[in-house]
Amino acid sequence: MKKIILICLLSLIGLNLFALEKKSVKKAVLMSAILPGTGQLYLHSNTKAGIFLASDLVIISSFLRFGKERSIAIDNYQSLANSQAGLRLDANNELYNLAQKYKSSEIYNNELEMSARNYYYLLNNDYQAYIDYVNTNKIPDENAWNWTEDKHFQKYKDLREDKQTYEIYQNFALGAIIINRLISVVDAAISANKLNNNSQIYTVPHFEGKGLTLIYEYKF
Repeated sequence: MKKIILICLLSLIGLNLFALEKKSVKKAVLMSAILPGTGQLYLHSNTKAGIFLASDLVIISSFLRFGKERSIAIDNYQSLANSQAGLRLDANNELYNLAQKYKSSEIYNNELEMSARNYYYLLNNDYQAYIDYVNTNKIPDENAWNWTEDKHFQKYKDLREDKQTYEIYQNFALGAIIINRLISVVDAAISANKLNNNSQIYTVPHFEGKGLTLIYEYKF
């Protein structure tokens, strides 16, 4: 009977020791850095874990949605520029920017030539520099565009602004993803240290020398 009682006591002590095992701060921090809330789950802070996990899910969903909307806006303004202004679909972003500012490549080239003439030819009397600059920077015919209707030109501008807006929103979402991880990491580190420091197990000898008393202390 005494052996059974002793085994039960040892088993109970073992279970308590396992339950009171100190938590690894590094593990909690690493888990939170990978996925906010998992470090809190490891530390049995279920409410905080739910908040961090839900926040991360919402933020990542927003990031992906803004990215999708940005791609749609790009496809739309590229198709519009091609069908209504004749701009090549494979044009680079610089040409799409210019097509937002100038109704046609001809207008852009005229302004370019005028500015170059004033600077290189009239002010510096360097006709060759003027010719070289114009030939290097003017829009060639294969990259030309011409907005024939103002409503399409304005629609193009709106789509370009939508794309820029979604880029800004996506950057904000990315920042929120990083911040959520930083907060989760800091909270996990603080919580792990606090949990480890607030609890301890130690033994106290009996005054009569008949054994030891196992004591668990938790500081609130």
